[in-house]
Amino acid sequence: MRFYQSPFFRLFAFRESQTLAGKSFKNILYLFGILFLTYFVIGFSSGCLEYLSGKMNDPFINWLVVKWPSTGPEMKDVMQDLDEKKSKRFLFEEVKTGYTPYLYFRGKNQKDELFEGRTIDPGSPVMNRVLSDEFLQKGKKQIAQDELGLLVTRETLRKLGYSEDEFPSSLNWSRQCATGKYEAIPIPVAGIVKDLPNTASFSVSPIFWDYYYGNPVFDITDTTKNDYLSTLTFYLPGNSNQKAFEILVQQSLTKSGVKFGGNLTEPEEESHETGNRYTTTLYSKLGFLEYLSIANKISKESKIPGIQLVYDFKGNYHPQDNPVQPHFLSVYFSGLDSIKPFQAYMLDRHKLKIDLTQIDAKENFNFVSKSTYVISYFLIAFSIVCIALFVRNLIAGHLEKIRKNIGTFKAFGLSNRKLLWIYSSIMLGFVVLASLAGFMVAWILGQFGLVRLLLGLLQVNLEKGHAYFNLFTYASLVAFLMAAGFTYLFTYLGLRQFLKNTPGDLIYERD
Repeated sequence: MRFYQSPFFRLFAFRESQTLAGKSFKNILYLFGILFLTYFVIGFSSGCLEYLSGKMNDPFINWLVVKWPSTGPEMKDVMQDLDEKKSKRFLFEEVKTGYTPYLYFRGKNQKDELFEGRTIDPGSPVMNRVLSDEFLQKGKKQIAQDELGLLVTRETLRKLGYSEDEFPSSLNWSRQCATGKYEAIPIPVAGIVKDLPNTASFSVSPIFWDYYYGNPVFDITDTTKNDYLSTLTFYLPGNSNQKAFEILVQQSLTKSGVKFGGNLTEPEEESHETGNRYTTTLYSKLGFLEYLSIANKISKESKIPGIQLVYDFKGNYHPQDNPVQPHFLSVYFSGLDSIKPFQAYMLDRHKLKIDLTQIDAKENFNFVSKSTYVISYFLIAFSIVCIALFVRNLIAGHLEKIRKNIGTFKAFGLSNRKLLWIYSSIMLGFVVLASLAGFMVAWILGQFGLVRLLLGLLQVNLEKGHAYFNLFTYASLVAFLMAAGFTYLFTYLGLRQFLKNTPGDLIYERD
C-alpha cells in the first residue's frame, strides 16, 4: 500500500489522467456523450415499456366482447364450458354476460338523441379502470351492484348540448310511457368519463337491464303499477337553502289546492353530485300532467341552479325473471398470448365466430410490446459495447504512444500489477464520473419533458399524465455496472496483452 500512497504514484496517476482525458477533457466528454445517450435511451425505453405494459394490462385491451348471434348455442352452456380449467388454458380471469341498451336522451335543446350503451359489472377490472383517475373526470369512485346511475362519456354530453364545464346530476331519458307519449325520465349520472370500452356512449350496472326490460318501474305515468304521483321529490344541490325551499313547496301546493303531509330529506346517493332528495307526501289525486305542471312551477320559482324532479325507482321495483338472453359475452384476459387459441376453440367447440378485428388488434399490440422489449435491450447492449470499445481503443492508443516510457519504468522495477492498477483505476474513474454526469443530465432533461417534446414533433398522440421516461429502473443500474465492468475488463485485457512485452521490446519498439 505504500506505493499507492507515494508521491510518484500520485504524480504519475495525475499526469496520465490528464493525458488520457485529452485536450479540454474531450475524451471524458466523448464518454459523457455516449453514456448520456445510453441513459436517455434507457429512460425513454423504460418509460415506453411501462406505458406499453400498462396498456397490455389495460382492461380495455384485455376485455374481449363476443356478440351473441341470433341463432347459436345457449349462452349458459358456453358459460359452463368456460370453467376453471379453460381459464388456466386460455389465461382469462372473468367471464360475464351483458346487455346493450339503446336509450334516447333528451338534450338541452329538447331534442332526442339515440345512444348505445353497455352493461358493465361494478366489480369487474373494466369498471375499476373506467373509474380510475385517468378516465373519470368527475363522479363516484365506486359503483354498487344495485346502482342505477349512468356513466356517460364527455362526447355524449357534448351531443346533448352540455359544455365542457357542465356535469349534470341526471340525464333525461326519453321513454314512451302508458300515455303513449315520450316523457323525460331523469336517470342519475354516477360519473362522467373520458371514454368507455367498445365505443359505448354510456354504461350501466347489469341490474339496470332488469329495471329496463319488461318492468313498468320506469313508466312514471302508469299509476296502476307504481305510486310516483303520491309523492313529490326534488333533487337539491348541496348548497341549497332547504328551509326556504320547504316554505316555497308548501305555499305552491296550498295555492294549487293540493293536500299534502310531512316531508323527508335524505342524502342523494345515486348521482355523482352531492345534495339531498326532498320528498313531500301528496294526499290529493293528481293526473300526471297536473303533477308535472306543479313540479315545473316549483322548480322555476325556486331559482335553484341544478334542481331536478326525480323519482324513487328502487321503491317501485318488483323483481321478476328476465326472459331475454344476454346480448354479449365478455371475457377478461390476464394476458394476450392465448387470444388466438381462444378464438379457434370457440369456433371449433361452439361454432361461435369472434370478430377478427378485435383478435388481430390485440395480437398486434402484444407483438409490438414484446418486440419493443427486445429492441430496447439490444440498444442498451450495443451502447455498452461501444463504451467498452472506446475505452479499450483509448488506452491502447495511449500506451502505443508512450511504450518507450512504459518500458523504462518496467526496467526500473515498476511491476505489471501496479501499471494494471493505475490505468484500470483511471479508466474506471473516467467511466464512473461520465456515467454519473450522463445520468443526471438525462434525468433532468427527461423530467423537463424532452421525450414528450420529441414525440410531439413526430406528431405522436400523447396521453396526458404520461412522461414516457423513467430512469430509476433496474436497467439503469445494470447499465452502470455493465459499463464499469466491461471498461475494467477491456482495459485489463488490453494492458495485460501490452505488458507481456519485455522492457527492451517496449524501449526499442520491437514487435
